[in-house]
Amino acid sequence: LLGRNSWRRYNFSLRNPGEMIPDDDNNATSFNLYSVSVEENSSRTPIPYVSPPGVQRQLFQVSNGQNALQNEQALAMQVCGLEDGDAKGVFKTLGMDLRKFKEMKMFIHAEGVDGGTPLHDGDVRAFIRLGSDFVSNYYEYEIPLKVTASGTHNADLIWPEANRMVLNLEKLVQVKSDRNHSGQSYAIPYIVQDEGGNYIKIVGNPNLGDVKMAMLGVMNPQKKPGDILDDGAKKCTEVWFNELRLSNMDETGGYAALAKVDLQMADVGTVKVSGSMHTAGYGNIDQRINQRAKDNFSQFDVSTSINAGKFAPKSWGLQLPVFAGYSQTVSNPKYDPYDLDIKFADKVQRYSGKARDSVKKAAQDFTSIKSLNFQNVRLMPAASGKTKKPWDLQNFDFSYAYSQTFKHNPLLEKDQL
Repeated sequence: LLGRNSWRRYNFSLRNPGEMIPDDDNNATSFNLYSVSVEENSSRTPIPYVSPPGVQRQLFQVSNGQNALQNEQALAMQVCGLEDGDAKGVFKTLGMDLRKFKEMKMFIHAEGVDGGTPLHDGDVRAFIRLGSDFVSNYYEYEIPLKVTASGTHNADLIWPEANRMVLNLEKLVQVKSDRNHSGQSYAIPYIVQDEGGNYIKIVGNPNLGDVKMAMLGVMNPQKKPGDILDDGAKKCTEVWFNELRLSNMDETGGYAALAKVDLQMADVGTVKVSGSMHTAGYGNIDQRINQRAKDNFSQFDVSTSINAGKFAPKSWGLQLPVFAGYSQTVSNPKYDPYDLDIKFADKVQRYSGKARDSVKKAAQDFTSIKSLNFQNVRLMPAASGKTKKPWDLQNFDFSYAYSQTFKHNPLLEKDQL
């Protein structure tokens, strides 16, 4: 995920959320993007590149059956002259559904730049943005960075514990839910600090069910009045990002059932009943976890085909084929269809009475079909020896068909045919 060739520089302003204007300060702020690796930068000064703790280089096969170690590397950003309150970043397209994962992790390293203003812990922050865009709808997670001292060679100090991002994705959703019920405008950035001292920012209405883009960047936080630890000066730093990954996959399973009954009633007719269901989390053995069902689904079908003429006197010769059927399909989503990363059960808990019933109905995908057919109804009395006339009733038959389809879903309030 952190190959240099898959990330692009973001050339618009990040100072004012909501304003997508070309960055006029490109010349004033130096911003370089490159990669650092074990094979090319292990002797680098003042801090050599080493693999993060626990990361092992993978083997790959070369010619003649020989194996070699792959070149483990990280994405590096070098920023100088970064003004107070400004940020620089790189981005890539994702198009991923992250709802099945609980955490996103990454190793981060920060150091000062030779000849620049001395850098202290917390002077700059690393951030990641996830959303459909980087202006109006995104989650942002900010980590105040611990600076590695020049001359350090220890991997645990080059990649300090304080800089190891462990982003709880459920926490993002919880903060957004709290913001939604606080009444605050979606256009205003909503910022909270988590228990680890890191910052969560919500803008607009992003969702983890369809993350179109991701951004990594470096920020010089805006100086707050009375903050004596922030000098408000421009900053120079080099930051490495490594091993961006998803972890703690939700492997909660589901179950499914299928039933079918066919009833033959002698020569009168047949009755057929069938039904099926599955719960959220159910999937075939060949499906990936992200392909498993995300709804609680049920379906049943009842139909009968009988010759009702059997119940009339035989002398009438009544032929009365009747078909009647009813089918119903119901799908209740696991996630709110209007907010794809909030679990629907959590949303419903905030309502009661008729309001709760209304919310449930609005989210449900429901379809029912009713049908009733009379096909070729006619009289065929036994031969009586009388001369048949063209207008005799037995020379005519009658057919009638009725069908009604009713449906509603999150995008359709009512559809009846």
